[in-house]
Amino acid sequence: MTDNMTIGPALAIGGNKVEMTQQGKILVTNPQGKIKTLSQDEFKKQLVKNADKINAGEDFEFKKDNKAGKIAGAAVVVAAITTAAIYRKQIGNYFKNFSWEKLAQDIKNLFKRNKTASNTPNTKGLNAFEEVLSKNEVTREQYHAMKKVTKGEQLTDAEKNLLKEAHLDDENTAQRYTTAIELQTRKTLLKEVAAKNGVTTEQMSAMKKANNGGQLTDAEKNLLKEAHLDDENTIQRYTTAIDLQTDKKLNELIK
Repeated sequence: MTDNMTIGPALAIGGNKVEMTQQGKILVTNPQGKIKTLSQDEFKKQLVKNADKINAGEDFEFKKDNKAGKIAGAAVVVAAITTAAIYRKQIGNYFKNFSWEKLAQDIKNLFKRNKTASNTPNTKGLNAFEEVLSKNEVTREQYHAMKKVTKGEQLTDAEKNLLKEAHLDDENTAQRYTTAIELQTRKTLLKEVAAKNGVTTEQMSAMKKANNGGQLTDAEKNLLKEAHLDDENTIQRYTTAIDLQTDKKLNELIK
């Protein structure tokens, strides 16, 4: 019984009661009263994997993950950056030097916060790139400083401090963040460019699938046929043109 003596507060996460033992293990009690013991690494993996549900206040099951290895860095950042389940400035702390006390202090409110207007960034009048930066609480200056890090370029003292204060100063984090931000921006731009070319998101998806040699469903075939986008040459021209226009616009925005 001594091994299961808990310390600190019990948190409600995903409909489960979560506690920490004196040995640093995580006790998860589901709504049916069944208890699972997870390592801190397993617990962190489950937070990442269920970030969307946590952010939405939905219930989920904590599962034991016995696979070797740490959490994939990209998965950590993508989950955090797209769902806001974990604030950007805390990623390094939560996933490098896990602290139950910090989790109890910060995550409880972050995961359970109400989605009010004050929590939603005002993105009116911003372009696609600026909107992605705003939603992820990254400034243009921080983005460009991180790009310099990924290219191995020398930072000024001001740029170093800018990234250090936001916990964005190591190369892996800089690489993951710039990549994620650019992918999100490109996704928005692709939709805009396709629309200007008279192509819907569904049509673009079907054309890309066909262009990559994928098997189209009957619905996808009809979708392209109705828009006269169903022959191979037309599909090639449209996907190439839209991709080129999208990349050009992306490069202009992130300068």
